[in-house]
Amino acid sequence: WVLDSVPGRADPSVHGVLRAISSLPTPIPSKSWVVDTLIKEHKMNKAIAMWIATNLRESSDSFEWIFDLGIANELVENFTDQNIPQMIHDVTVVGKEEDSNQFSSVQLVMAGKNNSWTDGVVEELQSIPSFRKRSS
Repeated sequence: WVLDSVPGRADPSVHGVLRAISSLPTPIPSKSWVVDTLIKEHKMNKAIAMWIATNLRESSDSFEWIFDLGIANELVENFTDQNIPQMIHDVTVVGKEEDSNQFSSVQLVMAGKNNSWTDGVVEELQSIPSFRKRSS
């Protein structure tokens, strides 16, 4: 699965969110503290701050991220190194050429309100022989 990951570069807002949550001191006292801090100190939208707080879990007497923040930062920094169209091609086409009984598929979710899905990006993906557009 590729979830709304537009080939090219990560949206600048992703970097902003990661910078903001990376700057929060630990231990994290509460989810509401995270929301308030993100809104007041980082000028973040309340809905986004609340969504970010869903990524916390209780641990002893504080909260911690459910993901490794260091790895998240590294993944975003290296996102531009990824060639998603080539990866989709390799997984869905090259494997079939080597073994006609082998079947691989990649499910790509494109969020309808994400303006980064330009006609050029979609056309590049549609040029992959195994790409089939489904709408829902």
